Amino acid sequence: MGELVENLERIALELVANLAHGNATLRVPRNSSPNMTTAYRRVTYNSRGSRHSFCLLVYMLSRVHRLQVRGGSFTVRGLYYGDSMLIRSQSRIAEARLDVCRMLNTSPLSLGILAASKGLMSGDVRLLMTNGDVMDSSLYCGPMTLPTDPEKVDRIETQADFVLVVEKESVFESLLSRNVFSTIDGRFILITGKGYPDCCTRRMTMSFSSQELDTPSLRWIGLHPSEIPALGTGAVALGTGDNKKINDLLARNDLEPGVRQELRMLQDVQLKAEIENVKEFHGW
Repeated sequence: MGELVENLERIALELVANLAHGNATLRVPRNSSPNMTTAYRRVTYNSRGSRHSFCLLVYMLSRVHRLQVRGGSFTVRGLYYGDSMLIRSQSRIAEARLDVCRMLNTSPLSLGILAASKGLMSGDVRLLMTNGDVMDSSLYCGPMTLPTDPEKVDRIETQADFVLVVEKESVFESLLSRNVFSTIDGRFILITGKGYPDCCTRRMTMSFSSQELDTPSLRWIGLHPSEIPALGTGAVALGTGDNKKINDLLARNDLEPGVRQELRMLQDVQLKAEIENVKEFHGW
């Protein structure tokens, strides 16, 4: 039935073999990057501290196997309300979903268990769904919520010249309130994601580079760390957590040289720029 089902059944057989020896343990990779040495953490039923996590992993593995064999999909929210006593919170089942992705070395979308739609879109675009529905952004006065499952988008119709992806919803709303579609030349689509990981928005953005909707070039038009000192009072000092994130990123061996250089500069200047402040800089 496919590699994913084979991997699920292999994990199940290994767990049954361990249970025969009184060892109810699952191994979860700490990362899923092919360029990093894989380290594992042990989630065991034998420990009270990880017992609930173990139960959620087994529950999630069984749900994913059923979806792969029978077809269909669930949302994280739907799973939570289906057995809220076991799951306890939506954040816990979302964490279990990511752990299963690492165990199977696959993406969340491939599991058939989807996050609730968080992304927003506006502009010259129509989405024709597989069930016959049409989502026409031009008919909405405000932003349109992206579909939960991008796989159910049958066709995308647009005359847009480019896609503008912004990082935060507040910036997205600010651009709309300033009538950005009238102030920027050309037709375009405005997209933003919400939360992490927002796989739906990622997948929808990637779809604009497929079929006839080719993206011949992609440009970063955001702020670089080397430009932060020019903000003056618009910049704020890095915190302990910020420096930890920088060190964690620099420890990776799959960083592009240009990204590494900018991170080093961020360490040197010890300043950051909140995007809400940047949009007010010099009338941006």
